[in-house]
Amino acid sequence: MLLGARLDYVGDRRVGVLVYRRRQHSIDVFVWPNRAGNHGAGRVVMRKGYTLVTWTRQGLTYWAISDLDAGELNTLQRLL
Repeated sequence: MLLGARLDYVGDRRVGVLVYRRRQHSIDVFVWPNRAGNHGAGRVVMRKGYTLVTWTRQGLTYWAISDLDAGELNTLQRLL
């Protein structure tokens, strides 16, 4: 379920953030233009109880971050 959106900063870059809820878990999806414009398959990183899935599609870069497992975030990736 989409809860809302906000503007945020990653380093010096202004990015859009979509905030979703899956059961009792929050998912933040950071989105910004990908100047290279290429498509990239998802990459998964796990750190300190959090999962990060990053991918590029249609000129945008996405980072989805949550305490959900990689399978749940990969499902979200396919839906976006």
